[in-house]
Amino acid sequence: MADLLVYNKSHWMDEPSKNQSAKNGYVNAQDQINAKSLSAGELTKELTLLDQKRDARHQGGDIVEGRPDGTGMSGKEPLAFALIQVTGLDVADVTAYTESKEDGAGVILFRRSARLDMTGIVLDAEQTARLTLAQFESRLQTK
Repeated sequence: MADLLVYNKSHWMDEPSKNQSAKNGYVNAQDQINAKSLSAGELTKELTLLDQKRDARHQGGDIVEGRPDGTGMSGKEPLAFALIQVTGLDVADVTAYTESKEDGAGVILFRRSARLDMTGIVLDAEQTARLTLAQFESRLQTK
């Protein structure tokens, strides 16, 4: 059995902006860039960089790490992560899900290559849940 550390929090770019709740952090950041006095080239560069940061952010369900059975979580990990125990999954097989996806130039397209659909997974007080291998595979989404 493998214990998976799964990101279980919304990223600030996806959350409503503190100043303008109708916009998320990403749209608010775009507006701030567009409000600057920049040349067309500089504006494109800044917006492209913002897009790259958005693509490279952790997203809910990202499989961050595989741990041996029974390792658990420590410190502040339960504030941002869930520990999903998968019966029938070897910890050595988790590496394929935790790698970043990059383009040919080394730009990160996705922080993690796979995501776990956390919808309907009931976490206990320690932010952990147990899945069978079949349940895990049915919820696995590759990017």
